[in-house]
Amino acid sequence: MSLLYAIGLPLIALLGVVPVRAQDRPRPGGELIFLVPSEPPSYDGHRESTFGVIHPLAPHYNTLLRVDPADRTGTRPVGDLVASWAISKDGLSYTFRLHQGVKFHDGTVMTPRDVKASYEKIIFPTARG
Repeated sequence: MSLLYAIGLPLIALLGVVPVRAQDRPRPGGELIFLVPSEPPSYDGHRESTFGVIHPLAPHYNTLLRVDPADRTGTRPVGDLVASWAISKDGLSYTFRLHQGVKFHDGTVMTPRDVKASYEKIIFPTARG
């Protein structure tokens, strides 16, 4: 048993100081596969709020604002579909200036009317189907 310690311990110590080859550098592209262990009631991103819908649909939607990925606190908003925004002095009104040339999947240009229609569908889901 002492022979095992006499050979094993120095070998383990030696392996601890042997330089390890650097891992491959990250490369853009590729494919991400993940499992969501849930069956969503529907794939309507405006109607559903379950875990089973939020994560699979998030890459398919843009929002007016999003959380700044560089902000470690996760509290700083940045524009996604908006170039800039202003908040009224009383804090009750927000004015958004949309980025120009944003297009839907079919090539049509997004307008303020489209944003309004999206919010009307969220606020009044039965009125807009």
